[in-house]
Amino acid sequence: MNAERRPLALYPGCSLLSTGVMYRLSVHETLRALGIPVRELADWNCCGATSAHYLDAGLALLLPARNLALAEAQGVDILTACAACHHHLARAHHALAHSESLGRSVEEHGIDYRGDVRVQHVLTLLDDAGLAARVRRPLTGLRVACYYGCLLVRIPRAGGIDDPDAPSVMERVLRACGADVVAWQAGTWCCGAGLAVAEPDVAQGLMADILAEAHRVGADCIAAVCPLCQLNLDLHQAAIALHRGFRRMLPVVFVTQLTALALGADPRRLGFDRHLVDALPVLAAVEVVAGGRR
Repeated sequence: MNAERRPLALYPGCSLLSTGVMYRLSVHETLRALGIPVRELADWNCCGATSAHYLDAGLALLLPARNLALAEAQGVDILTACAACHHHLARAHHALAHSESLGRSVEEHGIDYRGDVRVQHVLTLLDDAGLAARVRRPLTGLRVACYYGCLLVRIPRAGGIDDPDAPSVMERVLRACGADVVAWQAGTWCCGAGLAVAEPDVAQGLMADILAEAHRVGADCIAAVCPLCQLNLDLHQAAIALHRGFRRMLPVVFVTQLTALALGADPRRLGFDRHLVDALPVLAAVEVVAGGRR
């Protein structure tokens, strides 16, 4: 693989254009504030998500392989935000780099990939961006629980971004923004993912455990990097709170909404109005709206 760093192209994936649009908005606002140029990958397709990987192993490789080939042809490296997209793209890159037979199989479908693309998650980019010196609106006093979910860190050989058992990159990023990052045990617990539709009682039980742990440590909000995790915890929280007797609701925001806030972005451009659980307490905590704590 070519060690030379190339321009970055954001691979948004499907969720960032729908339920997770606030993630996409805040990634662009964060990078704009840091002066990091990034465009979006042209002509990208779905990474396969859960469906392809459950139904057809060949298709599960071809879909991300096509995106890797597109990036290679466009002379860019891929920047990911969605945890699942990163997982599938990184696994495909690793598989193709270590198997000539798989490489030949994708070539038979018209996909020419030579392994010359780096797949980087936005968290690792921000971890190396010198955030602390660029902060204009410190998140001082905001108690944040960092939630990775299952997929982002659990591919160590194929592109996991951190220690799969005790990740800390999101904590470093948010501490650089001035946040009070809480220590908790649920950072890599499963939210139930697609079981929220197929087996809602099972999934809500898993989500309830995550929320209970966040309440236990006194978090003001949960920061997420997976659009499905964020949606599940946001969408189902009211029902869970009623069942479990939680006295308050916890905003579940994307990590880049917090970094963009800290870097001085206009909160109206970050999609806070799209959350089901009111995110205004997060803004109030950093004195973006009336009622701040300091």
